Amino acid sequence: MTVQYPARVDLDDLAVLRVVRIVLEDPSAELRGWSIRAMGGGVTVEVGASGGVQRVAGMALSDGREVAWTAILKLLRRSRLMLDPDTEVPTDDPSGWAFWRREAHVYEAGLLDDLEGLIAPRCYAIDSANGEVALWLEDAPNEGPADWPLERYGLAARHLGQFNGRYLTGTPLPQHRWLSTGRVREWVDLGGPGIVAMQAGRDGLPSAWLSDRSVIRIGRLWDARDTMITALESLPVTLCHHDAGRRNLAIRRVTGQDRTGAFDWQMIGMGHLGEEPAALLAVSLQMLDVPIAEVGSLERVVLDGYVEGLRDVGWDGETATVRFGFAIAASLLMGVGGAGIWFTTASQDGEAMIERMVGRSIADIAAQWSAMQPYLLDLGEEALAEIMRRRARP
Repeated sequence: MTVQYPARVDLDDLAVLRVVRIVLEDPSAELRGWSIRAMGGGVTVEVGASGGVQRVAGMALSDGREVAWTAILKLLRRSRLMLDPDTEVPTDDPSGWAFWRREAHVYEAGLLDDLEGLIAPRCYAIDSANGEVALWLEDAPNEGPADWPLERYGLAARHLGQFNGRYLTGTPLPQHRWLSTGRVREWVDLGGPGIVAMQAGRDGLPSAWLSDRSVIRIGRLWDARDTMITALESLPVTLCHHDAGRRNLAIRRVTGQDRTGAFDWQMIGMGHLGEEPAALLAVSLQMLDVPIAEVGSLERVVLDGYVEGLRDVGWDGETATVRFGFAIAASLLMGVGGAGIWFTTASQDGEAMIERMVGRSIADIAAQWSAMQPYLLDLGEEALAEIMRRRARP
């Protein structure tokens, strides 16, 4: 059997058998059949940053008995990403958020082999063909409820704090040239065309989501973006996942303990104190994984958990510094840059694409986003006021 999966990479019995023997840790295992099924597309597939994610499953004969096995096949490909007809997102810049081959480099370098707090899927094999890369990864599903209670977000934040804190307490930062830098700045810059366009008028989802007042406030923070990013970049530097929203996280139970599995390491790179919990909260709200009515409690458990994780590994800095970085990053990432990007997506690609990305109806999305937007802008104004206070200090 031969299966053609996205972007011209052939999958045959020999390729599958090689991976099955690694999965089962049995070099003499025999294949007894297999199938391949596309998993949910998500944002990266919709915009063309990924060639798709497949679950490959089947049966094999191992040690004299038939056993089931599964693996995840993720395709990385060069692509031309266009936010709009005039805005191209570079995918060949090794330091850019969209660098197409980064996740393969991460696994090749062993960067995820010994994480603090988090746990990443194992990589079984990396195949290249036609200038594209296929990652064979461990199938590591969520081992708990699909709808996380707020306390589980707090534990995930604690694990993220342990991961970040390791590089704040003596572990040298990795120096690979393919690690991303300037995640927040890039996202804000990409939002620029949408921020300009939304001031001229809004139809459909943007009209229900963005009030006149919100558009004015977005414009003010956009004007202050360099001041805010400079303040963020003055904070301690660490290694960040950069996309640790709920959909890239899972409950993993290892030797009787709850760990947080983290997937999709495509954006990993340098970040600053507070950026990681900002993404956890803001992206989870943006994708409707947590109702906006619970935002106050979510913020509290995420920030408390993150600081606990930092303390677990010996960080002794000020909690207020975490809050400061979090407020800047959350507001700029989703309240300003994200608002511009989603506005452009709605205008260029239509509401159907946004429904596919989020997985909810436009009515549900509009209701959540219209309440989320002022919250994120409040954080930005809080951060900007703190910057002004710091400047005024003798």
